[in-house]
Amino acid sequence: MKRCTHTLFKHTLNTYVKYLLPYRKMLIIVLCFVKVTLATFAVYVLSGGVLDANKAFTSLSLLNILRFPMSVLPMMISYSVTVCV
Repeated sequence: MKRCTHTLFKHTLNTYVKYLLPYRKMLIIVLCFVKVTLATFAVYVLSGGVLDANKAFTSLSLLNILRFPMSVLPMMISYSVTVCV
């Protein structure tokens, strides 16, 4: 019984890895933006600010606008280093 459960778990894990592996870079980028948003709100609240709905939704929209430049910045740094060399 234990061997069967282990084999089933291994098969299930391999199936998930096979289908989700190509999307891991996209998942890391999305999770990075979530972490940045949560860290921004946490720093604001811990610094003594009061987070109401108006400030929260405004901040979310501004962080959403900054999503593309934040994702392109590492690539641009890499390109500029390549151009300098």
